[in-house]
Amino acid sequence: MAISEAEKNANVSKILMEQKLMEKDSSRRQEEIENAMYLAREKSLADADFYKVMREAEANKLKLTPQFLELSLLRPLLIIQKSSSGTRFPIWFWIRGCWGTS
Repeated sequence: MAISEAEKNANVSKILMEQKLMEKDSSRRQEEIENAMYLAREKSLADADFYKVMREAEANKLKLTPQFLELSLLRPLLIIQKSSSGTRFPIWFWIRGCWGTS
């Protein structure tokens, strides 16, 4: 009787131990899946940011023509000329003459 009781307790202990091991293994696998999902999400965001930056760089490269740069430089001067009072100086011709452009 004592032997069967000891075997029964041993079997119960073995089952409980296996159950705890399975729970730990299950939680470890769940954590690995969550980590993989997080890494995939972060990689996707990083790839999207990289793509955006590259596209903006390409657009800026195409936009930075000599005509655009000249316009960017002249725009503040034209605004100043419009807001100033008195005689209007033909600043456009003066600037073009200084740069030697036609």
